[in-house]
Amino acid sequence: MAKLRIVQDASTPLSVEELQERGNKLVTDARRAALRAIALSMQPEYVEREHSVQRRDLIRWRRNAAEARDEWQKVVDATTELLAEIDRTSQKLADPS
Repeated sequence: MAKLRIVQDASTPLSVEELQERGNKLVTDARRAALRAIALSMQPEYVEREHSVQRRDLIRWRRNAAEARDEWQKVVDATTELLAEIDRTSQKLADPS
């Protein structure tokens, strides 16, 4: 098993104004991706019991599921980045030295 070591982030924390601007973009990106993921997941045919499922349906379901997963991953990425930026900026404000 490979040995891992922690590497400190050496980049400069954002200013409050930069954080607000970057945060707005990341939140917008996360919302857009979440709405797309929900839309891909909310197909009426998924809950229709009388609907006969064909091979092409399964292929489409699999494609929609993969696309929804990718969109949710964008939400995870954007919110993770924003939380990290908030933490770094907050730490800078708490310890300005």
